[in-house]
Amino acid sequence: MLNRLAIASFSAVLALSTYACGDDDDDDTGETPDAAADDGSGDPDAGSDVDAAVGPRDPAITDFEGGQLLVEYITLDEDLRAAYSLPEGVNSVARFMGYFVGDQTPQSNPLPAVSADETCVNLYDTDGWPLGPYDGQDRAELDVGEVTVTGLNSAGDEVSTVVTRTEDSADNWQRGHDLFYQNIPPDAANYLAPDTTYTVEMSGSADYPAATYEDVIYIAGEYELGISPALNDEDIGLSTTADTLITWTQPKTPNQNQPDNLFGGLLTVIVLGDANTGAPVMLCPVPASNEEFLITAEQVASFRASVEARNGKGSAERAILLRNNFSHIMGWVNNGTDGAPYDPANARRIDFLGVQCAAQLVNSPE
Repeated sequence: MLNRLAIASFSAVLALSTYACGDDDDDDTGETPDAAADDGSGDPDAGSDVDAAVGPRDPAITDFEGGQLLVEYITLDEDLRAAYSLPEGVNSVARFMGYFVGDQTPQSNPLPAVSADETCVNLYDTDGWPLGPYDGQDRAELDVGEVTVTGLNSAGDEVSTVVTRTEDSADNWQRGHDLFYQNIPPDAANYLAPDTTYTVEMSGSADYPAATYEDVIYIAGEYELGISPALNDEDIGLSTTADTLITWTQPKTPNQNQPDNLFGGLLTVIVLGDANTGAPVMLCPVPASNEEFLITAEQVASFRASVEARNGKGSAERAILLRNNFSHIMGWVNNGTDGAPYDPANARRIDFLGVQCAAQLVNSPE
């Protein structure tokens, strides 16, 4: 049964540029040593090799995890529109979902690696970032005060969206938190616009100084889906015995305002999500210029096996197919002193993720 608030997403894609392109040192100023490589092993020294004497630097993917803020413009098929009980004529939602971390063990979860000969990674099998290991993981989640996302909506009006603070609950990917922030309002055009950047403000708390992050969320331009499959096609040919071609056309809305500091550039990512929980399972990065991707029978078999292992026999008969344009910009957890942007001994990155997405429920038989 589809979780009413569960739409499998894509931010799992976040670190993809690292795996597809290698670690990018361009965002290091050269004034400080590179952060130590972090393989997710929990090494307490990994990612914290920062010399305070040589001045601040930009955050890197190898820094300790400090949480994430995901902002998505999601266009839904009729099945998912009905699951969200959206009014007739409204076929989109905006999703704002985030949490922030001052410490955790291990300091970084394993990143999903996509190798040259493997075009997808199974996030359930790797049990790594961004899905986990969350159950029982020792995390100190931060109260950053009121979180507000500000920028233009599709009518060209400036809108400030306050992201609701929630305690002791599970987020839209069914990850348990002591404290997180989440809103999923209908009609994404009222809050977001294609090819637009957004500023994030945190009002602060007794334990966290107020902070403003300028232009850290980028929602890419829309794209045409093509006819393979159309948005409301359910029986698209997914099976464990034949491959299925997925297509799209880039871009319907030109990405004229794309920031220069996107980590790894703008990615297109194909995802097969778990219709029981909403979590992403098979994550497949694709150059946008390709405009097509072949989901193999082996990948569908991997998806089915992992979903049934978690949810029981017969739970993988449907999947959520997502075609996403994905952006990633990093900022610092505001834990420095005397005006410094971060604590050199505990340098933690916040991953700001923007997604333009089309999501549909499809059959995934054996």
